Amino acid sequence: MNIGSVSVVAPVYNEEDNVDPFCEAIFDVMQQLHLDYEVIMVDDGSTDHSFERLRAQAGRRPALKVVSLRRNFGQSAALMAGIDHAAKEVIVLIDADLQNDPRDIPRLLQKIDDGYDIRSRPTAVSSSAASASMGRCIDSCRSSPTPSARASPSCR
Repeated sequence: MNIGSVSVVAPVYNEEDNVDPFCEAIFDVMQQLHLDYEVIMVDDGSTDHSFERLRAQAGRRPALKVVSLRRNFGQSAALMAGIDHAAKEVIVLIDADLQNDPRDIPRLLQKIDDGYDIRSRPTAVSSSAASASMGRCIDSCRSSPTPSARASPSCR
C-alpha cells in the first residue's frame, strides 16, 4: 500500500458503553495495517462518562488523541474539530457507535491506494442531513466506486 499515514476521526456523543469496544476494534484494525496512524476521538459535550472513558483509553494508547468540546455542537462540528486536529495524509471519518464496521477501513484505504477518490465540499447542513449524506456517499462507494470521481451531488 502506498498510503503513508492515516488519521481516523470519530465523533463521540454519550457513547460511554461504546468507547471501549470501539477503541478495541479500531486499534486492532489500524495495527494490522502497519501504517503510521492516529485516532482522534472528539467528545461532543457528552453528559455521560464518555470523556472519562476516552481519557482512560488515551492513557493506554499513545496514538489516541482526545478532543473535548465544551458543549454539544453536533456531529458536523465534532467532525470538523477532529479534521482540524488531524495530521496524517489520509483522513477516515467513522462514528464511534459501531454502526460502521472499522474492519471496512482496509478496503476503503485499498480503494484510495488504487486511485479511487472520495471528496466532499463543506456546506452548512444540519448534522442529521450530513449523516445521511455521508451514509449515501459510503454506500455509493461500496457499490460502484469510480476512479478519481467526485462524490455524488447528495454528498455536497
